[in-house]
Amino acid sequence: MHLECSWDKGGASKNDRCNPDKKEYWKDHHAQVNVATSMTDLARQRNPSFVINTADNFYYAGVEDTSDELWSMMFEELYPDESLQIPWLSSLGNHDYGGHDCDFCLWPTTRMEYDPRRGKPCSQAMIDYDTEHGWEWPNPKQVRWVLPMKGKDRWYMKSFKFPKANVTVDVFVIDTNKAHVSSQCFSSCPSRYQSVCVDFFMQLWTRQRAWLLPALENSKADWKLVVGHAPPENFEASLMEEMRDRGVTVFMAGHVHQLRHDRHPSGIEAVISGSGGGYQSAGGGTAYTIHESQDYGFAAMHVEYHQITVEYHNDEGRRLWDPIVIPRVDVVQDSWAGQ
Repeated sequence: MHLECSWDKGGASKNDRCNPDKKEYWKDHHAQVNVATSMTDLARQRNPSFVINTADNFYYAGVEDTSDELWSMMFEELYPDESLQIPWLSSLGNHDYGGHDCDFCLWPTTRMEYDPRRGKPCSQAMIDYDTEHGWEWPNPKQVRWVLPMKGKDRWYMKSFKFPKANVTVDVFVIDTNKAHVSSQCFSSCPSRYQSVCVDFFMQLWTRQRAWLLPALENSKADWKLVVGHAPPENFEASLMEEMRDRGVTVFMAGHVHQLRHDRHPSGIEAVISGSGGGYQSAGGGTAYTIHESQDYGFAAMHVEYHQITVEYHNDEGRRLWDPIVIPRVDVVQDSWAGQ
């Protein structure tokens, strides 16, 4: 089973890269197109089963509704190839809630309180774009966007079974935006909504944790993958340890505009793919970062019963580093027991 992981896209440039005479300007300007081309080329070769979307889907402030032109410009028309007409398991990032703006659908206010150039960001529109919330693999899906969240519960789980490969995968998509409440709730939200905004994300985190840990424990899948927008350093280490104790081997994230692979102290491998088109970061990582690149690009994963193989590809189609092989937890334990 093959899948591709990308996002944090938008094709914008940082201030120090805004000179059209510099090649960096044009690399930024065409970043999402270049990454889409690279993804398409690899997808044609490997026929992925689905795409993992680590959020920040539309810069800078998400979309206003399901008919927003950004859906065509930055999603449908950029990834039209048949090889990518597959489920896109999506998540929500800070920019999907408005970035430094206030989410209009969660906390409605008058247009006068918004910068009119930014519009009315609405995270609910991304949930509503998925018109088949009851969809389950391997049934066909009319709309490839997958985001079946219910009301204020911004999480979900999808199961995949591949009989020919003799492997099962459960993907748990969570909301990590508690990590961004300072910018999310205090930058542009009217003062009367700020505490409500903070409460929304804090309560969401508490309810989500109460759902996630039992769901992981009850999962019988060969592989349990958790997807969230923010990398693990943005939330408490205890959650990573609790996920590991329940069989999670891989955590997939974005947010930082780079390609990165971390070996978290909990033992979970962090596949971080946040450079699908948003301006390049200055780089950097954590004390447990194994690989890191400022390149635009995406991650590709091949899942087998005994192992997952991860490759990182840049916007020029070049593979970065040697493939990373992640063995199953029980395979590692069996190996230790035999020594």
